[in-house]
Amino acid sequence: MRVKELIKNYSVLIEEGAIELIESLPEGAFNLLKRKIEEEKPVFITSSFVQEVLSSMKANVEIKEIEEKVELLTVDLYFEKVREYFNYYKNVLMRRLNPLRIVSIASIKREGEYSVIGMVREVREGVKAYTAEVEDETSSIKVLIDKALCRSLYVDDVIGVEGRYERSVLKANKVVFPWVEPGKRRGDVSLVAKVESDGIKVIVNGSFGVVKKYGVVRCGDVNVLIVNEEVSAEEILARRKLKIGVV
Repeated sequence: MRVKELIKNYSVLIEEGAIELIESLPEGAFNLLKRKIEEEKPVFITSSFVQEVLSSMKANVEIKEIEEKVELLTVDLYFEKVREYFNYYKNVLMRRLNPLRIVSIASIKREGEYSVIGMVREVREGVKAYTAEVEDETSSIKVLIDKALCRSLYVDDVIGVEGRYERSVLKANKVVFPWVEPGKRRGDVSLVAKVESDGIKVIVNGSFGVVKKYGVVRCGDVNVLIVNEEVSAEEILARRKLKIGVV
């Protein structure tokens, strides 16, 4: 019983009218009552003392009416968001392509070599290639992309395409994404460096060695310098010439 717990732990006297009230308290209110007893150290617990606890709980509960505001997406607002999305990635791709070769899709009238930046509006996947409809602010064009140029292609991707236009189709010989396209990497490289008691263990694509002072490992097209705490990286780099291997 809660009353016995209070008498045992706090050595208090409890008014007869407060006993039933204490036993009916929710768990949170009972814990609050115990905290109040610990702070105020009363000798006698009355019904009004318990009621004060219940009143303080009610005072701490604030009911707020939440008004949900729903912003309707109008047609004009939707196309404005799409234009912002397209222009952002277009600017990224402009820095990754030769801007002097990029033309608007609407300006392509005859066969020849062209570069365009557009958004994929429709894509069909074949066995060896993707057939996509790509559009910019001026028009749209049918693009044929060999799967060797990209591993995946989705609607709403913004891409840069270089290729030859003939028979109303732009046959891509290069595809550029705003991000690093996995299909265009020269090879996945796994590099792990772990501090051990005898040095730094370095694992590259399953092959490993131990770096005592410093080491240079080849990861794809990048040389990675690994240095322990006892050697200054700046001092090593100042030597200008570093050989692949460990020291």
